[in-house]
Amino acid sequence: MKTLKVLIAATAIVISQAQAAPTIPQGLITEEVYLDIPGDQVSDLIGSSKFQNGTPDLVNSRTSFEYAAGGLDSTFYAHTYDNSGARMAGYFYPPTSGDYTFWIAADDTAILYLSTDENPAHKSQIASVPSWWFGRAYTHNPSQQSAPVSLIQGNVYYIEALMKENWGGEHVSVSIDGASPIPGSYLSPLGAVPEPSTCLAGIAALSMLAMSIRANRKHRA
Repeated sequence: MKTLKVLIAATAIVISQAQAAPTIPQGLITEEVYLDIPGDQVSDLIGSSKFQNGTPDLVNSRTSFEYAAGGLDSTFYAHTYDNSGARMAGYFYPPTSGDYTFWIAADDTAILYLSTDENPAHKSQIASVPSWWFGRAYTHNPSQQSAPVSLIQGNVYYIEALMKENWGGEHVSVSIDGASPIPGSYLSPLGAVPEPSTCLAGIAALSMLAMSIRANRKHRA
């Protein structure tokens, strides 16, 4: 029983700390792709059983805030997945304190969310794409640009973009300069690899487990 309790405690430490937002950018953002979902509205993605159950067909990490299944060729993206949707999510680290404007571009439609902190529960919609347009074309529709958002250097902010594609060259990207996607140097993915301090805590807990198991074996002998 004692060994089991230590195992549970060690597991809880590793899991809880691995899910916390890293204090510094990890250089990546999480990309989830959901296939075989009809429609071209983000609500079609959100209402799907795959999305609600958290079971994407593909999961990747990207080095910038951009999803382009078939790659970028000028402003056109290759036609790869019809009836698909994507979610890009992670953490944003403002390089300086001040007001930030966010832009989003997508095909077909998209919504951009930003949290007031690292907690996804505090997110709110700040921009959207009502109909398809070319890749990285951030100024086609006024709704693609957020109002200025005051952010503090050293704080971590959860950020998420949802995209729904019916037919054609699917893509979504988010920018803070209105010209190019946010680079990985300002981002971390969901479920990021724990930082060294987190790993040490997990190792310490597992070491306690190993010592307990050895002690129990010695006692039984």
